[in-house]
Amino acid sequence: MSSDLMASRRSAVHPIVASIAVALLAGAVTLEREIGGSLIIALASLVLALLAVRRPSLIATWAIRFLPMGLGLGAFAFLASGGREPWLVALLLVRVEAMVMGSMLLAYGVESWELAYSLRSAGLPGWFSASLGIAHVLLRRSLRALEDVMAALRSKGVISSPLHPVTRLGVLVRALVAESLSSAEKVSVALEARGFDPQTWRPLRRVPFLPSDALVLAFAISVVLLSALL
Repeated sequence: MSSDLMASRRSAVHPIVASIAVALLAGAVTLEREIGGSLIIALASLVLALLAVRRPSLIATWAIRFLPMGLGLGAFAFLASGGREPWLVALLLVRVEAMVMGSMLLAYGVESWELAYSLRSAGLPGWFSASLGIAHVLLRRSLRALEDVMAALRSKGVISSPLHPVTRLGVLVRALVAESLSSAEKVSVALEARGFDPQTWRPLRRVPFLPSDALVLAFAISVVLLSALL
């Protein structure tokens, strides 16, 4: 195997950098109590999502899917405040959308086994690094399976309006869990067939840092600091 191939990577952003950036943005938007600061974090999350997702329409699709959830959480917070804080509807909506778009950097911008390689190279136990890599594989498969699950439920008339993914969330979750369990079993069988041992495995190749990774991390830190100062 050539040195060029060994040094190449498939992740748009280094997995560790992506994990830190997502954690920073998620923590900041969760603690943010002002709509202005939340909008800045949401915009930053959108910028990072565009780095990871080749099709901007996919970002819009996920944003629309979580729109009812954001509105529902906002309405619940508004009612819990006794109707005295209507701004909570907008705040919760922006917060949910920011977290959805920010998570795309990790879900779509990182290759699963490169995540495991980078964590193992950083000195974390093999079983832990491998577990997160496998969890990322299952996350990617679950996102793809969600498309099929929703299409199947639409064909059966279970989901026929934009609000049904929320009002019939139980049905959707059960179908998705069943599909995820099936996918997990297939991954387990494939790893067992290859004699995979999470206690002893080592990375096949290194995951190099690039100058762009430093820019992504600096961007995330700057956004968090800016939102805190507003």
